Amino acid sequence: LHERTPGDVEVCFLLAWAQQNGREWAASNDAVERLLELAPADRRAHQLRLRALDALAGEPASAIAELRRRASVAPDDADAWRELAERLLDAERSEDRAEALRAAQRADACRAGQDRDALALLVRAHLALDEHASAAAAEARLRELESSAPGR
Repeated sequence: LHERTPGDVEVCFLLAWAQQNGREWAASNDAVERLLELAPADRRAHQLRLRALDALAGEPASAIAELRRRASVAPDDADAWRELAERLLDAERSEDRAEALRAAQRADACRAGQDRDALALLVRAHLALDEHASAAAAEARLRELESSAPGR
């Protein structure tokens, strides 16, 4: 099917997905690369790329580079910014902390301050930079959001 319709986004996605489910990580990279050429902002393609990178390399730098790529082609994708911030913070490299804060701020802005996970990352990023007053302000926003949630 892929050979007959190499330009079909859904076919490329299904091929890459099937290859990954069969643990054919290297082979899936070709299909994912084609998918990203056809649809650079496709969230599913970037998720497949991250999954393959995690399986093959297990190196945070490769995943972080992919998340930077995803965020650059989909600047309003809060999930991309949030995941970038999280991976940067998890890597525990001091030189990445300011970028992690910017990514968490962008995720928060994309969700108009209504995303608990983005706010929690904002708190983490401020703390990583020893910005305790800013972390406390973000934590207060998080508590306010949680207290106003339905069912509380």
